[in-house]
This record gives sequence, C-alpha cells and structure tokens, in this order.
Amino acid sequence: MKAILTLLISTVAEFAGFVHGRAEGATNQRDTFVLWSNQVLSANLRYLREASLADEDYMFVELDNHTDKALHVAQAWLGLAGTRTDKQTQKSVFMCDMTGGVIYIGELPPGRTKAAQHGVFECGLANLGLPPKEGFHVELTPSADVRLADGTAFSTSNTKGKIGFEFRYPRPAEVESMKSRFKELLAHPDDQFASGYYMEALSQVPEVGDSVTFDELLSALKSHGSVDGGGAIMGIIGRRFPDDPRALSFFTAQLSRAGGLPFFSLAREYWHNPVFVEPLVERYERNGGNLYELRYLRTAWITNRQIVARLSTALLKGHPVLNHNVAQLSGTGLLEWCSAASEAAVIGDTNLLERLEPALDDRRTPPEFHRYSAAPRPPWNRRVCDCSLEAILIILDGDLSSAFKEAHGWRTEAEAYPAYDRVIAEVKKRLNR
Repeated sequence: MKAILTLLISTVAEFAGFVHGRAEGATNQRDTFVLWSNQVLSANLRYLREASLADEDYMFVELDNHTDKALHVAQAWLGLAGTRTDKQTQKSVFMCDMTGGVIYIGELPPGRTKAAQHGVFECGLANLGLPPKEGFHVELTPSADVRLADGTAFSTSNTKGKIGFEFRYPRPAEVESMKSRFKELLAHPDDQFASGYYMEALSQVPEVGDSVTFDELLSALKSHGSVDGGGAIMGIIGRRFPDDPRALSFFTAQLSRAGGLPFFSLAREYWHNPVFVEPLVERYERNGGNLYELRYLRTAWITNRQIVARLSTALLKGHPVLNHNVAQLSGTGLLEWCSAASEAAVIGDTNLLERLEPALDDRRTPPEFHRYSAAPRPPWNRRVCDCSLEAILIILDGDLSSAFKEAHGWRTEAEAYPAYDRVIAEVKKRLNR
C-alpha cells in the first residue's frame, strides 16, 4: 500500500511539473517541463527561470533511460516555437523556433543523460541575441520526439504546454566572464556548431568584441571555419576595422589567390570597398564564374574603360556562346547564352550590344531558366528576347526601372509578354533597328 501511495504522489508531482514547470530550488532557479514520461524513456526540459548570454547551460533536455540496458537513439529532436517580448516596449516577436534540431544521437546508457548535442541550445542564445537593458520575456511551446533504432518512438504528450523565462541583459561580472570565454573559444578551434553558435552569441555584446585585439581576431579567423565561429570573428573585424590597412591587405591577398576566402564571406562593411576591384577582376579573368561579387563594386569600376574591356575579354573567353548566332542555339545552349547575357549586363560594355541585339527577335523560352533580374518577378517564363532586352537596358541605362516603371501587377504570361514586346520595340528604335 505504501509503495502504491508513493507512486501516486510521484505521478501527481510529475503531472504538476508537466503543466506548470517545477522549481528545483532557489539556488539555481532551474525549472522542469515534462516532455513525456513512461517506464522505458522519459524526457524533461530543464531551463533557468532567468538567464543571460553568459549562461551556456541555460537549457537542456534530460533523457532518463529507465531500463537496465543501453538504448540506441536513432534521433532525438526538439523544437521551441514561441514569442519574445521586449519588456520595455511590450512588443512581441513570434519566433517560429527560438531554436530546434537534433539534440541526441547514439547509445543512451541507463539513468539520466544530458541531451544537448549539435549546438541546438547555443543556437537559441545566438537567436535571442543581446536584449535591451530591460530584457526579454520569452514564452515557448516545447515539442520533442525520439526514435529508437528498433522503431519505438515517443513524443511530447502535451502539445499546448508552455514555459516562460526572463532573458536579461548580462551583468558587469558576467560580461567579464564572457570576455574570458570568448578568448578561450578564439584560441581553441574545434569545428563544432556549439562553439560557433556561442561565439556568435557572445560577439553580439560590444564589450566582448572590443576586448580582443586585431591580431587575436586575425589569427582566429585563419583557424576557424564557418562552423566554429568564423562568421562571428569576421563580423567583429568588419565592425571595428572596416578601413584598417592590415585587414584590407589580408583580404586582398585572400581574394587574389586560388582557394582564398570567398568575397561574400567578408563582412558587409567590405563589400563596397574599391580596393577589392583589382583582385576580383583578376579572379574573374583567371576562373570565370559569375560577376555578382563585382556587382557590389560596380560604381567603382564601370567608368574605367580598361577594366570593362578586361572583363569583356574574360566574358567572351569563358562564354564563347556569345559569339554564335543565337538562332542556331537550342536547349542548354540557350541557357548558357542567357546566363552570359546577364553577365554582359553587369559588365556594361556597349561593344557587347551587337552580340545581344539579334536575340531581341527570339521568342523561344529556354528550358528551366531562372536567374536574378532587377525587373518585377511575376511567375512567367523568360524568353530569350526578354533576357536580351534586360541586358541591353542595363548596359544602356544602368537599370530597368525607367523602362519598366509601369510593370507592377503582372501575374500571367498574357500580361507580361506584351509589356516586354512594347519595350523591345522601343529599344530597337533606340538602336536604329
């Protein structure tokens, strides 16, 4: 009888925690939300009532294997959809997922195991970011499931249960500890998502990013990849050293060599710096590829006839299809021609017009053709003449806005094609055709 009474008390207590969360004590102020509970495998979401970016362990899932053998977990997954409310403005932002993903894979021994793999919870800190001084109130609806190798599956019993916690601005003492933690992560690359997400979280605190030297950042950038914090390091360099000669010299060297950093991996502060024009032109001459990197620097080189001529030569070398009569092309040949025409538009060389003009009469539609266009993008298929027209207009006018100023609202080919045909007729007059 005593055993049955004990079981009933335990079940009631667990249910109370399942609905409302259960405080574990004032010392750590950690609450528990029961995701599910059974005689094989239980799962509890453990979280701090109040946390900041300094709290790496602010949340985790505790899996409890009640059997006397290891369970092979094929995958345990967690989702945390909810809202983040600014406590000063009371404005709420819906978060499809504060964080979510696979939190455990592998052998699960008997007893309790902390499930916090693959950087899922660190990603949550990065997504929350640095709150205002008044902090955020975060309310989440946890959902989770686990699938064992033998096909057994368990999932969240109460799909409407919620948890809430306060996410506050870090205190001065915490900022100091975060500085030390950031330096530690900088010095020890490990190619782990958890490290990368936490570095991203810490880098959002200005005092943390300002506590490291340029040499420390540059050294770390050379050893960290996109997984373990390279983006966070790059973001700090861009914020603090946008015009520093040491940074410009390093990135110029990277862009100048094969296998160097991709242009778009640089911080946005560098995307419009004309110092990178020459290495990008050389890269295009050497490797071809697309010109979207140079598009961001177009105002810095478009009036330089020498650079324009070099780019045109490289374009025709990499896309000899532009030397062919478009009427004799078909299939993938048309696709390549349209792709080359979009690059010709970026280059802006009027000498390329003679290669583009004949296609103004070609009403064929290349198979599965999709590309960037500055024109409005209703769902219709581009024709070869449309590709030619857009390239010619960008070469002549720099953009498409004036020619397509009345283009809003197209939804069908029946609306789009006549509009393009009218502009094609106008362009032919401009070209004396």
